[in-house]
Formats: sequence, C-alpha cells, structure tokens
Amino acid sequence: RTLLKLRTKYPMYIHAPNMSAAAKQRTTCSEDSDDDGQTWLTNAFREIHNSPNLDEDLCCVLQAFGESDSDARGVASLDPDGGVDDLDMVLQRKISTELLDEIDEDQASMFGRRFISVSNLLKDSVAGEVTTKQMLRLALNRRTAQILSTDDPVLSKRKALRIRALVDFIWSQSLLLGLKDDPTAQGNPTLLEMVEQLEMYSKASKRYHQFYPGFYHATIEGTTKDFGPVHINILRIDPGKCKMKCIDARVVDTDLSALSKKYGAIAAISGGFFLYSEPDIVLPSKRTDPVGLLCSDGHIDGPPVFERSTLHQTGSQPVAIGVIGMEGMTCKFRYQKHYFGGISTIEFGLTVGGVQGDVQCVDRSKAAVVNVGKVKKGKHRKDEVAFVIVGKQVIQVMKLGLVKVPLAGFVLIFPASLLPAGVEFEGGDLT
Repeated sequence: RTLLKLRTKYPMYIHAPNMSAAAKQRTTCSEDSDDDGQTWLTNAFREIHNSPNLDEDLCCVLQAFGESDSDARGVASLDPDGGVDDLDMVLQRKISTELLDEIDEDQASMFGRRFISVSNLLKDSVAGEVTTKQMLRLALNRRTAQILSTDDPVLSKRKALRIRALVDFIWSQSLLLGLKDDPTAQGNPTLLEMVEQLEMYSKASKRYHQFYPGFYHATIEGTTKDFGPVHINILRIDPGKCKMKCIDARVVDTDLSALSKKYGAIAAISGGFFLYSEPDIVLPSKRTDPVGLLCSDGHIDGPPVFERSTLHQTGSQPVAIGVIGMEGMTCKFRYQKHYFGGISTIEFGLTVGGVQGDVQCVDRSKAAVVNVGKVKKGKHRKDEVAFVIVGKQVIQVMKLGLVKVPLAGFVLIFPASLLPAGVEFEGGDLT
C-alpha cells in the first residue's frame, strides 16, 4: 500500500512498473541523471521509500520550486554539496551578485546571509544514515543553483522572490518535519490548545503583565504539534483606552523604541506588509512602501486594495480588527483643465460596486492584465473607461485595449456614462 501511494502521488518514482515509456524517456534522458538514469529527486524518493526514518511528506517538499513535478537539475547524488568544496559559500556569493538586477546590494547580501544561515543549521551528519536535514539541505542547494541559473524569460526576472521564498520554505519545513522525527513531539499541544492551557483568553491570566492602565503584555513560547516552535508577543488593550496612530517610520526613525519615545507612545508595534523584493514595482510605488490600507488622522494614504485583515479605529469606536476591501469604497477625483482665462475644475466620485455593480475594481490578486472594452455577449463595449491607480495617483487612462494591473495598485473599470460632462482626457489633469 505504501508503494502504491508513492506511485500515485509521486510519479517520478521511476521504478514503478506502470510508468509510461514516454515518462521514462523524459526522466532518463536528463543531462543531470546518473548512469542508471536517476536524478537527485528520484534517488531521494527511493531513499525516502526505503528508509523508516524519513517522512513521506519530504517528497512534496523536495518537488517544490521545480518547473514541473519531475524537474530536478543538478548533480544526481544525495550529497548536498555535490562534491564541491564550500558549495554553500559559493552559492552565497552567487546570490549576492546574481540578484543585483532586481534588488539593491544590501538586500542581495542579506538574502545571501539568510541562505548560508539555513544551510549551516541544516548541516547534519549521522554515520551510515540519510537524515531529514540532509534531504532538506540537498533541496536547498540544488534549487538555489537552479533558480540562479535559469534562463526562463519569466522566472529569470523573479530570482530574488524565489530565493527568498525557497530559504523561508525549507527552514519552516525543517521545523515541522523535525517534529515528526521527534517521538516526544506528538505529546505537544496544538497552538490553540496551548492558548487555552495558558488561559490567554482572559486578561486575568497570570501570564499577562499590566504595564499601564488598560495595557497588558504576555508571551507564548513553546513547541506546538501543528506549527512547531513558537514565540508570540501579545499586546492586549482594553477597548477605548488608547488612540492609535500610524506613522511612516522611514521619514522619522526606523528604531521602534526610539520612535515610541519620540511620540510619547505607551506601546508600539511594527506595521504590516510592504514592497520588498518584487521585480515589477510601478511608479509612484517604491520599495518599502506599505501594502494595503493605511489611514492616519482620517487621511487614507493607501487604499485597501487586497481586502486583508485590518487593525482600525474610528473616532467613535474602540480599536477593532476586521476585513476591509474596496467594495463600497468611493474614489474621489479632481479633474482640472487650463484655459487662457483660468482653470476649470470638476470633482466627482466613483463607488466600487455601485448600485448596479457597474464599477469594477481589479487588483493583482485577481488578474495581471485586464481587457478594457472587451467583447461581451457578442457586443463590443466601446463606452468603457479604465483608470489605472497607484496610491493616490491616476497613472493611466484607457478606453480600449489591454491594461496591466499595477503591483500595489488597481484598475477601476466603469461605463463612460458615469463621467460628468466636461471631463476630457486630452489636455486635462486627473488626480
């Protein structure tokens, strides 16, 4: 039953007699195979199948980051270094140089350091035995070399993103798979059970420290059955006890402790997601810009493009957490046109969704490209208009054709009939 499961789930296990001749040919003709036609991936699958100490879930981890389930470039042996002295140092240097086309030197060097740290943590030697850590380090080294050397027209522009994701993925999987290797780990609680055992639902728990009236801090530390080792800081605030303020630390001070002292804050936490190593950032966006809803003192500096969980507070309500997206949001525009006698100004708004759902908002999670004025039910909608928006700026206006959706922005598509009279896009400025 175990062999059958492997054959069904992992077709690259080529000793399965029901493998097609074409599949065998694709596998055995690889320049990265050994004398028996095996790749490092098929050799790894065979080792996992034959070893009682290796978890079957390793197979899926090893397949990750290949361009197909059978993609396994590199030396076919199970030696993570492939016979190369100081391979991890070689790959670190290559990361620091190869990624300079996509990210700056500091980030490229940091990615190299993250790689070497994980590689060192996975170094494991048990005489006469192939270990989980060895398998993961094998995948880390082979996939890193593959990502850096690819000439695929799309993937070659996303090396930084993939290296970053690979290193994080391999390390997180090592923690989870390590739990399966540990016979005592099955007695660990799940994260939810740990929260319940520590009575963290109640501020009366002895683990909470009240450091200011209405403000409590606690930590959860330990090893869970489902998420591995955890270290979680909890800030608990009584409703109505604080006023929240969002600050762009880039223009003030990126030291969180110094920043909180400067503003006299009782507590401070770092923000959410921001643009980092993405290859296709569109101006006026720039690296380190926050992604998602950002509102401070009633001013929206970043719209809720991706409909994510949001920590928010209004003047009449306490702090709350909720999912906020663009549906029902009103985007307000100012159109100005210069004449010899002065300036004509028209202000108007478009509500996403609208009464008839005629205002669409498309972000990168929905599509990379949209077709404005596309054919629908046999008719061409020539009256359609699209505003391409990044932050608070309209960077493009389209009436017909393909439009790229900006990485951290969105495209607003609506009938031209919703535009007020006098708004023309030749010679006018739209903000």
